[in-house]
Amino acid sequence: LEDVREGDSFEVVVEKKYLEGDFRTYGDIVAARLVNDGMVYEAFRFRDENGVAHYYGEDGSSLETQFLKAPLNFTRISSGYTMKRRHPVLGRVRPHQGIDYVAPRGTPVKALGDGVVTFVGWKSGYGKSVAIQHSGGVETHYAHLSRYTKKLKKGDKVALCAKNSARWGITFFAAN
Repeated sequence: LEDVREGDSFEVVVEKKYLEGDFRTYGDIVAARLVNDGMVYEAFRFRDENGVAHYYGEDGSSLETQFLKAPLNFTRISSGYTMKRRHPVLGRVRPHQGIDYVAPRGTPVKALGDGVVTFVGWKSGYGKSVAIQHSGGVETHYAHLSRYTKKLKKGDKVALCAKNSARWGITFFAAN
């Protein structure tokens, strides 16, 4: 999907909610269609046996992603993934196999996806850390944290930023 351009179109089918015959508000999106640079993207809502809404493409494939794009609402990225980064403390060039997000102290950090916590504790160079094993052999790591939570579901709070994260950032990296 590219950026929205002039000439693109977007259509949405939504529920309308009425009270005693008078329109009150709009409800959930039932279906949507986007034409972007000549490509057509469609989504259709379906409720499962528990009443939870999910969205699917015309071919029946799920449109939900397995992972969130980022584990927290961040201010900026202070350091990206690279094999040659000058370490801010040691001053040496070495691999940085993660992403450092900068966020205010106390910002909630979320699990990128469903998984099992495989490590909670202190790691040298990372401080308070959490590791989560996801399906497909993917493992995510969260470092420079201040507190932990115990339950884990996609998007649930895993930990809070530590006081030094405003300067150095939250480190996130994935391995498989």
